Amino acid sequence: MEMSEQDFARHALAYGAALERWPDAVRAQAAAFLRQHPQTARRILQPESDVDAALALAPVQKVHTALEERILRDFDQVMRTRKASARRPAAWLSLLASLMPDRAGPAPALGLLMALLLIFGFMGGYAGYASALDKASSSEILAMAFGNGDSIAGLEDASS
Repeated sequence: MEMSEQDFARHALAYGAALERWPDAVRAQAAAFLRQHPQTARRILQPESDVDAALALAPVQKVHTALEERILRDFDQVMRTRKASARRPAAWLSLLASLMPDRAGPAPALGLLMALLLIFGFMGGYAGYASALDKASSSEILAMAFGNGDSIAGLEDASS
């Protein structure tokens, strides 16, 4: 499989101008592209070569082994904590379960949760309906109560 110019440019941007740093899977294709299209390859690799030279001039920072070990240890601890918290039930379910006797299990807590959702849902729905009534005309209220407005046209005319 032959490497395209776009792929060559993408890999050069990612891995630099030195083909030795490129992944083994694409290195042979890159070398073939370099042989087949030398001017295009050099045009693409030149800016990356400048970046490689600038990076080579940067001072190498000494890695402190104690710091490295602490980072790796803390990372492991954080990952274990996240896995453990992912296995815990949601906080609200734990709160509801704490309201129940120990031997009752999760069923009463779930029942209480469903009852609370029903109550708050009814209250929220009623509040939304009541606010809709505040903004509606009398004909709209009658239409909501009795269906379509045509069946109560006589009532509306009599009240006018």
